[in-house]
Amino acid sequence: EVIDITKLSGDTVKFGANNRQGTFKHTRLANADLIQQYRSSTTGVRWSVPDTVLIRNSPLSYSERLNRDLGIYIQDTWRLNRLTVNLGLRWETLNARVNAGESPAGRFVPARTFAEIQDVPAWNDFAPRMQLVYDLFGTGRTAIKYSLNRYNLSRTTGIAANYNPLLNQTATLPWTDKNRNDIAEGTLRCNFTSPDCEINFASLSANYGIAALNTYGAYPRTWNLESGLDIQHELVDGLSVGGSWYKGNFHNLTTTINESWTLADYSPYTFY
Repeated sequence: EVIDITKLSGDTVKFGANNRQGTFKHTRLANADLIQQYRSSTTGVRWSVPDTVLIRNSPLSYSERLNRDLGIYIQDTWRLNRLTVNLGLRWETLNARVNAGESPAGRFVPARTFAEIQDVPAWNDFAPRMQLVYDLFGTGRTAIKYSLNRYNLSRTTGIAANYNPLLNQTATLPWTDKNRNDIAEGTLRCNFTSPDCEINFASLSANYGIAALNTYGAYPRTWNLESGLDIQHELVDGLSVGGSWYKGNFHNLTTTINESWTLADYSPYTFY
């Protein structure tokens, strides 16, 4: 069949853009930079006994910036006899960064300064949209609809936050209240054998207070290709019934790979 394109009607052209941006600021302050924790007493002399402390890497002041989450789109509708075609195209760009950060020294951490980390992430992707609507009997009361659309993953500053070295951290350490004043006393990595050091820092990581960052793999944006089939019928004026079927296929799902491990770190097993 030869289709005369002059009979196609395109009368609903729309185009536009949307954008969002902003800075997500974080501050963390804690009284004494720790929480005292107790366990139940077994002697009956006291209700509870000092047990551990939860130390924090506060004070903290850091932020991430969503530089842009911009989408530009155009769409139109064409009609040919009983068939209506809706076509659209979006171009989306998303860019975020970790702002340069500086946090003062705390009780259990030194002063920390870090440079800006850019392009976490830096994505540019298209997102086509399509819907076909067919008037089954030509009465305008029964329609079959098919759609095929791509949806890109929506993010703000979450990815950038994963690579910020000034993340909130805690550690749980043994506490012995040697002078029985119910106050956890001791400076960072003090000698636990000393009478004025009540916190045992032996198990504290050497780089405590600074997040052990992953390497950003510049991975592509996760997206979902969603298709749908609908049927809708108008029973009487103002009352319709319908049914729908949808399927989604996700692409570019992300993962974390420990690059410090090799095949030599694994032992082979065979299962039957």
